[in-house]
Amino acid sequence: MPRIMKLLLTLLFGEAGYLSAAADVLICIGLWGVFKKCGVKPWRALIPCLKYYDLALCAAREPEGRVLFMTSVLTTLGSAAALFIPESNRIWVVVGSLDILVYVVETIFLIRVIIVLLEVFDAKKRWLFLAIPFTSIFLVIFGLEPVAGSMVSKLSGGQRKRLSIAMEFISNPSLFILDEPDSGLDGVMARELFEQLRNIADQGKIIIVITHTPDRVIDLFDDVIVLAKDANRTGRLAFFGSIDDARAFFGKQRMEEIVMSVNRKEEGGEGRADEFIEKYAEVQHA
Repeated sequence: MPRIMKLLLTLLFGEAGYLSAAADVLICIGLWGVFKKCGVKPWRALIPCLKYYDLALCAAREPEGRVLFMTSVLTTLGSAAALFIPESNRIWVVVGSLDILVYVVETIFLIRVIIVLLEVFDAKKRWLFLAIPFTSIFLVIFGLEPVAGSMVSKLSGGQRKRLSIAMEFISNPSLFILDEPDSGLDGVMARELFEQLRNIADQGKIIIVITHTPDRVIDLFDDVIVLAKDANRTGRLAFFGSIDDARAFFGKQRMEEIVMSVNRKEEGGEGRADEFIEKYAEVQHA
């Protein structure tokens, strides 16, 4: 591609690539719909850099809009300057590093604006989804941006777990039910995964996680549900409440000790499921 064409694409769309230009066209279409609903002149969706300032105004986040405008200008200018600097030149490394830093700041502020927009317009407005570069945003949220260009087969176990959750998160559900998302992960990767889930919960989502190794991440939970199998059937409720109440109820300090107390003896547990199911039923009806 001729350098002049790369420069033109960079100034108009922020990146020198036909795919990026096509994606930006979709974003402009979505912004056009958003601006019409907000009372902003729709044609402003076609103005590079300024369109994200107007998007922030739709969310009543003018300070974030100023930051988005400035960071968008800086990233565009940085990308344009990099076209004329040889990669072997140290200045190219400096410009590239600064460009990445500014892009991270821009993404953070854009996420803040988008969260407000989703509340204002309701996520069912599909034209709003076209107004934002969802791929990069979810990669940032789930810590997958460093492997954005990698094949799924090349990802680690923890990264694959986060990717599968990110794919579900795109539809913006209010409830997540995850069955042993930490299975096969070491302590560090499991911790990182659950911290991401904690961040999602802090956005007003309900996260229900089934896990047999809760102690390594127990500080990230609000409540605990203990299900057990009594003499008749499985899935009986043995406890529901806070972490401290669970410890007092079962007389155990560790969650994994609580799990063992309701497991059957043939499974290596204490076989006290019936006792705690009846005890919890009595507490509920007291």
